[in-house]
Amino acid sequence: MLVGSVYLVLGILLGIHMGASGDHTLAPLHAHINLLGFVLMTVFGLVYRAFPNMAASGLTMVHFWLHTVGSVILIVM
Repeated sequence: MLVGSVYLVLGILLGIHMGASGDHTLAPLHAHINLLGFVLMTVFGLVYRAFPNMAASGLTMVHFWLHTVGSVILIVM
């Protein structure tokens, strides 16, 4: 959930920048940062908190890192 919060702050800052400059060419990036970063990471965190047996699995870290690396690659592209 901490990483989701970081994505939220990045999305907010990008939204503020777009609103202040009037240039909305980065709107798709803003949407993907908020949806893939903040929303999905927060949902993952809440699911793992609600189901601790899932969080105890070794696949949790694989899931986290695959999503994190994939999100960063998508954002950079």
